[in-house]
Amino acid sequence: MPEDIPNPLEKEKLISTGEGETPLAVPGQLEADIRTMASDLQSLKETGSAAKPITAPVKEEEIIQPDQIGLPPIPAPSTPTMPSPEIPLPASAPQKKFPLWIPILIVGILAIAAAGYFLVYPFVSPLFNQKIPPEPAVTPPSSPPPPAAPTSTPAAKPVTPVGHVSLFKTPPDQTLSMQPLELLGLESWFKEATSSLLVEIVLLPSALATSSTSTLTFPYLLEQNKWPSDLANSFEDNYSLYIYRDKKGGLWPGVVGQLKSGFNSLEMQKKYGALIESITKKDPASFFWTGSTGADFGQAQVWKNIKFGSLNARYLSFSKPGYTINYVWVGNKLAIGSSYDGFREVLKKL
Repeated sequence: MPEDIPNPLEKEKLISTGEGETPLAVPGQLEADIRTMASDLQSLKETGSAAKPITAPVKEEEIIQPDQIGLPPIPAPSTPTMPSPEIPLPASAPQKKFPLWIPILIVGILAIAAAGYFLVYPFVSPLFNQKIPPEPAVTPPSSPPPPAAPTSTPAAKPVTPVGHVSLFKTPPDQTLSMQPLELLGLESWFKEATSSLLVEIVLLPSALATSSTSTLTFPYLLEQNKWPSDLANSFEDNYSLYIYRDKKGGLWPGVVGQLKSGFNSLEMQKKYGALIESITKKDPASFFWTGSTGADFGQAQVWKNIKFGSLNARYLSFSKPGYTINYVWVGNKLAIGSSYDGFREVLKKL
């Protein structure tokens, strides 16, 4: 260091104070490097580089705690708790009281309606029930029909119904003419009878007729009962249908047919007798009056011989009493009946 610059560190180590006070001692001699241009140049020569800068030491700042200065302690942070949401309960609908005036009103209306129906309506109903006469229908003037076109087809010939001729030599008690469907009404007609009665039934022309005639012919009826065609066609179309009413009110039908010319009853019996009996035994219902309640004749038995005066007949009995089927040849006539008493009366009139 040059001699002409005084060193302040070489002064007294005590610092003077005021009068009567103890001098303060210097804590220690501080060593400090004083940089000059000459020192810097000398340092560069020795080290070959520039002098390193002197970094002053950083003094850590003292953290003053709150309790050192008398402040209340800072509370530790806590996790905020959210209150659980309250779910509102549905408010119950207030119960409404049923008004008392409603049933009173209904009862009153019903009472007024009943009074009107039973008291007022009988007096005013004739006014509403008067029938208004219908207006007369106006018939438009008829125009003449157009002339028919000529055709080469010949006109159809009208069907001539076969005239009915009774096969009874002695007339029965009564004869009725009716349509086939009107037979069901005979029950009410026979109820007025008080004794046994033999009635001949004449069937009027019907839609059930064959193509050759407008009436129900006897061959047609036999074929409907499953008789063979050659046997059925050996009879005339004309026949006598009858119903016998017994004393108890029972109805027993029967029929009388006549062979055509050239046929013999003895030969027909030998040829077709067994077949007639077999067919009748298999389906006897068509020979009984079923009416509205039906016929309960039971089980068929066996065919047997029976005599009506001098006539040799055949009959079939059933398990139910009173039911029989009888047939006999009277000359060239074939008589069939479903009642013993009725069949005997029929033979008297043949």
